[in-house]
Amino acid sequence: MHTITLYHCSSYDFDAVDLQQSRPYKDFGQGFYTSVDISHAKSMADRNAQIDALRIIMETKTYELLQDPESRLCFESAESILDMLSAEAQ
Repeated sequence: MHTITLYHCSSYDFDAVDLQQSRPYKDFGQGFYTSVDISHAKSMADRNAQIDALRIIMETKTYELLQDPESRLCFESAESILDMLSAEAQ
């Protein structure tokens, strides 16, 4: 019998596969995505983590204010926005 090692394309730790946790509108539908190539799996895990981080940011009040020209809040620097997001998280 030949063994194949599969790598999950996620940055999350888990003990068991739960398909209810997967997103329904992925390229090949809802499922548990793996790769035989560890570098590809790491690349996809990094990409997925970035997408998750952007989703979190886009749900903040700071992001909402940045989108509203009447708030007069403007993007000055990455550091200033990070400070605002950090303050909002507390």
